[in-house]
Amino acid sequence: MGSRLDPRSNDDMPLDPEKTTVWVSEHPDVPQQGQPSLQNGQRRQGGSGAISKFRHGIWLAILEASFVIFGFYGILRQGGVLDSARDWLTHPTVIPKEPIHAFGYQIKVKEPRSNVPTFSNNSLVPFTFTPLPLGSIKPEGWLKDQMVTMANGLAGHEADFLSYVNDNPWVGGDSDYSSLHEALPYWHNGLVGIAYTLDDDRLKSQVLNVTNIVLKGQRDDGWIGPETTYDSNDLWGRFPMMLGLMQLAEADPSMTQPIVSAIHKFVPLMNTLLHDGKSPDETWGRARYGDMSLVLQWLVTYHPSNDTTLIFDTMAALQDWAIDWPGFYSEGSYPFVDLDLWPEELTTTLFPYLHGVNVAQGLKASGVDYRYNKNQSLIQTSMDAINWTISYHGAPSGTILGDERISGLNPDRGSELCTTVEAMYSVSYLHQLFGNPAHADLAERITYNAMPVMLTPDLWDHQYIALPNQPWARRNPQSGGLWWNVGPNGTAFGVIPNYPCCGVNHPQGYPKFLQATYALSGQNGLAQTLLAPASVNTTLASGTDVSITCDTTYPFGQILTYSISASKAFTFSIRVPQWTSSSVNPTSNLTLNGMTNPQGPSYDPATSMLSIPIPSGNSNLLYGLAPTLYTEPRANDSLAIYHGSILYALDIGESYVTTAMPDAAGAPMIADSVYYNSSGPWNIAVDPSTLEWHPGFSNSTTSSNLDPETYLPNPLWDYQAPPSFVTGKGCQIKWPLFHNVPAPVPLKGNRSCIGGEVDLVFRPYGSMRTRMSELPTIDLTATNTTA
Repeated sequence: MGSRLDPRSNDDMPLDPEKTTVWVSEHPDVPQQGQPSLQNGQRRQGGSGAISKFRHGIWLAILEASFVIFGFYGILRQGGVLDSARDWLTHPTVIPKEPIHAFGYQIKVKEPRSNVPTFSNNSLVPFTFTPLPLGSIKPEGWLKDQMVTMANGLAGHEADFLSYVNDNPWVGGDSDYSSLHEALPYWHNGLVGIAYTLDDDRLKSQVLNVTNIVLKGQRDDGWIGPETTYDSNDLWGRFPMMLGLMQLAEADPSMTQPIVSAIHKFVPLMNTLLHDGKSPDETWGRARYGDMSLVLQWLVTYHPSNDTTLIFDTMAALQDWAIDWPGFYSEGSYPFVDLDLWPEELTTTLFPYLHGVNVAQGLKASGVDYRYNKNQSLIQTSMDAINWTISYHGAPSGTILGDERISGLNPDRGSELCTTVEAMYSVSYLHQLFGNPAHADLAERITYNAMPVMLTPDLWDHQYIALPNQPWARRNPQSGGLWWNVGPNGTAFGVIPNYPCCGVNHPQGYPKFLQATYALSGQNGLAQTLLAPASVNTTLASGTDVSITCDTTYPFGQILTYSISASKAFTFSIRVPQWTSSSVNPTSNLTLNGMTNPQGPSYDPATSMLSIPIPSGNSNLLYGLAPTLYTEPRANDSLAIYHGSILYALDIGESYVTTAMPDAAGAPMIADSVYYNSSGPWNIAVDPSTLEWHPGFSNSTTSSNLDPETYLPNPLWDYQAPPSFVTGKGCQIKWPLFHNVPAPVPLKGNRSCIGGEVDLVFRPYGSMRTRMSELPTIDLTATNTTA
């Protein structure tokens, strides 16, 4: 398959395009396939090399002066991590854009309302793949195991002991963790999906009890929430509550009309507040407004009333009120740099655009706006938002690096759990809207790597942030000055290891991913857009009734087996991931009702969808994927290792201790905090030429004759539980600590083996609470080891 070299790499090692997949970026600094990658100090733009060096020298002097002024020398990674601060600046982890961005930064001024493309005919741009209502799709196999475990774990029991859930102002109490009043809306937004997907009566009772109190408390003027005066009205807390109410209206017919009526009643007040400027100029709502617009679009599509024009005007008012995401994702504005190199004064000013969770939720904002205002430029903005974010501030697990604020690509920086689940939602939403297959690949990468690694296998504890290179996950008293706004317990596992938001927000992750696994496609089609063990029961736009169950161990196994029942003939489409080997015809490896490679299937390269005519009645369909082992280059000549959608991290051993006391009052002892430690060396360089993928089980406690295509353990995301693994060879190198975590990856010229060649094992990242996922490369055939 075709690929582009990653802008994160300063490496000149040859890349096999058949084994290398990167997120497509149209940015001019990204070398195109077949072109050499940029080297340190080079620029694709900016004139001659002499001029570039001159500018780089000025940049260096300005930065050094600014760090003196702002007291930012700690960011230069002192303490022997690199030879000097000057080495850090002249060998950045990513090729920066022209330095003017740091001291001439401006978000473009938004155009006056009259000049913004307006909505026409009160219509919305249709989805490429139309979402199905909550309850249409059910989890199967390991995904069902995970969601049941979640219901039996922290997510399903927060209402039992968390005061900011069971005694929240939204339900007449007086306990909340902030004046944003987001805690109960977060909890509701996640629990609705779990309760109704699993048909769990206990959890449904909790959801309905809270919902009825919230609806009953709606004021006469339409306001929903615990606030009593306009001075304290904060729109943001409404947004996650509305997302939960929207899902509940889909899943429970008895709640549809009360919820729809309440939202219609709220719209005129929100419209007035936005137009009259009475809503506070608050950060979260203005950055995350897309969630509210999304609900309004659902309302006008499935439950229209006589206020359609008002609803469209409210969407426009929300966009006017919001921060300028299109301006941020534009040349001359976007930070194509490691933000630790910027003065704090500047990053503080731009904080709404740089906050990790804001970024994750803002990824879909331009797509949501495009649906109503039909501004074609927002299509490219949406593509750039994902491409640039992942290329310049992304982790190898697919999520966004942001320990509160995005920073760059250093693997000693963290990604917040809230950021991960919001990114899962945004990326899967954009895939449904535009049909870009890279978005689906990314949604799976985040879900199958970034989310499970931040939860204990029993799903009772979670991390606040996870690091790509994390040889231990415990309290770190030396973390001060390392992460932007995270405390020493940020990587420990607990109920409230840092800020409490992620505890109540993360349960939305799996249910919303599940709801995006199937979607309507045209008048008489159904598509599995995200690959997972899941079943669907729905009626197509043509009136055809369809039921499908996908029995698979994907992403570990590579065979998708479908049992299909249809009242009439229809077209079923399966997404073929872009990492599939280009040597395999997408229409091969297909068996329908016992016939191998039947006539009729067609493949659309624009969407990577394989469409198969399915007759009426019962059918059996089998499709085999063709993944390959591949690597993606990372900063400082390092790499990440993948097979299909799974990231593989170095196994450095794992042990854990519990604190014998939960970090939340009233929590059961099963939720006591957990600290993880490694038992082997982490300072490893790998020879990429030695890597080999193995599909079967490798640990000594599991029978070797178990077939990973038919068997997965439960819990799945436990240490050494997933079946597949990668082997390779490497050696230890000198690699110091910084703030008691591994420093940035040593530069290529600073690597030499300090011992003999060692055998390495890499395991699925989602199961590795201690691991190294970004490793420096080394050529063992050309390396002299030292004692």
